[in-house]
Amino acid sequence: MWSCVIARLPKLTIKGFKKAFVPCNVRATNDYKDRVHLAYLRNIYSQPPVVQYFQAKGVKVDQERYALSELLQWIFRSAIREQENVSLYLPSKRMRQLLYGWSGGLCKV
Repeated sequence: MWSCVIARLPKLTIKGFKKAFVPCNVRATNDYKDRVHLAYLRNIYSQPPVVQYFQAKGVKVDQERYALSELLQWIFRSAIREQENVSLYLPSKRMRQLLYGWSGGLCKV
């Protein structure tokens, strides 16, 4: 199972892996609960218009918590929901640090 920015999808999709693509915002599905090898090729941030809207209302948007939340939602579409170990390729240093910090050092990065 893998995810990337949609604009990069054509260049990153190799033969046989298109069906393994799972958008980062997929929710409420068990379709991927057998996936144990994951690649999250994103370094995600809230969209600027959304941030500006909330800031205009006096609400601070925590970009780190947002990114971690999106990552965890995506990971929990996989076999981890069945209490199985998964392998995760996470090339973004920021995303690795967020996951490592959230896990209290339990996630091996």
